Amino acid sequence: MYANPLEPAKAAQHALADALRLQAMRYSGTQVDERKNKPELTKRIEQTSGDLAALEEDFAYAHKIAPEIVAAAASNDFAVVDKRLGPQVLWANAIASSPKRGWGMVDSLFAFTMFLFFPFHQDIRRDPLQPSSHDRSPPYALVATRFPAMHLTSAALAAALPLACAQTSSPKRGLVFVPDPRWPEDAAIWTSQPGSPLTWYYNYEREPSTEFAGLPQEDFEFVPMLWGAPEDEDDASFRESVEAQIDAGRDIRHVLAFNEPDGPQGQSGGSAVDPATAARVWIRNFEPLAERGVKLGLPACTGGWGGIPWLQQFLGNCSELVSSGGEERNCTYDFVNIHWYGNFEGLASHMGSYSAAFPNITQWITEYNFDSQDLPSTQEFFNMSSEYFDRMDSVGRYSYFGSFRSEASNVGPNAVMLSNDGQLTDIGSWYLGGSATGVDPQSSAAAARLSPVSFVVAVVVGIVLRKWLH
Repeated sequence: MYANPLEPAKAAQHALADALRLQAMRYSGTQVDERKNKPELTKRIEQTSGDLAALEEDFAYAHKIAPEIVAAAASNDFAVVDKRLGPQVLWANAIASSPKRGWGMVDSLFAFTMFLFFPFHQDIRRDPLQPSSHDRSPPYALVATRFPAMHLTSAALAAALPLACAQTSSPKRGLVFVPDPRWPEDAAIWTSQPGSPLTWYYNYEREPSTEFAGLPQEDFEFVPMLWGAPEDEDDASFRESVEAQIDAGRDIRHVLAFNEPDGPQGQSGGSAVDPATAARVWIRNFEPLAERGVKLGLPACTGGWGGIPWLQQFLGNCSELVSSGGEERNCTYDFVNIHWYGNFEGLASHMGSYSAAFPNITQWITEYNFDSQDLPSTQEFFNMSSEYFDRMDSVGRYSYFGSFRSEASNVGPNAVMLSNDGQLTDIGSWYLGGSATGVDPQSSAAAARLSPVSFVVAVVVGIVLRKWLH
């Protein structure tokens, strides 16, 4: 049985990538027209697009062969797959990265080739067309082209991907620690499971949680975070705290910045920091840490359309602040942080957008969840995403948002790792490397779900006992 290998068709690779780039530049034309800069755009198109008629002809050919490839792979007809495709790229990689949430598999397959082989996005910090003010708009948007090809449901995607639903172990896996003072005993769950794959955690704070403060960094790495911007932009207390921890012997290797700065403050968890302010705070608190060998993670924006533009504006402002004497410099960062709440196709698409905007940069998925769904859909998403992250070399780390009880959840009752009485749910146990527990997330007595047969047997036994006792 194949391990589901899939490399996008060679003929479709070039056609698709160029066609998508063509569509992107056409969209850019509208944007640049509004900015009174069409001559520069025309020059850019002439330099990069080539023969437009030939591209569109090749694009039509890509449409022709793609349905055959995807249909064959989805039905496990690997003779056809092998005929059309090579063995280098895993199926999981091929269904990633479309720039529009909710696309089908063919769309994702097409867009993936563009993101992997022909990213048309330039580094915003080196774009000569960009104005330097903090309120600038991005020079081009991600493609919003829609492919009228066949579509497969998430259930079909699940069938195509092997599920990592039991006893998986990944050094990438970490904990988003959000303790509830009502149940302090829950903290021990995350470090007491034999063989747990959790290697790191963060808590939205600059100091380690008291529950884990005694654990060595090499066993359970704490990653400090500056959640939002301080009122005083000259405040360097975050940097000073991290430096003090390092000087005291704690091996701080990574830091995170600004939780969803593009989102509003309130129940959604956004820190509402504008890019210009964030850049000034970054230079004072983060750049000096890089000089001490600490790896810096870019601010973790929301999964909305404005996240990447916010980061581009932030980096542009940061570059402007550190450049001097006519020499352009860039601020330091080592990985991007991604948040996502939605289905698997949308997650893969969102990650692809980041791959295009930040080529060759490691991704940390520091919050993700398919929130407010029924239990089967939630578990399907969990298994598909875990398998996907573990396969993707571009993913450095990931942390599932759900380390709390069902009744305390703000992502729906089924997306959690703990039931109402503090027992590990299936997702919780899987995440810690164990097997399914059968515990209903909404249960309050740790009662495992009964199968229909078990339920009938229990009822019959109950009736017999009742009659016998009376």
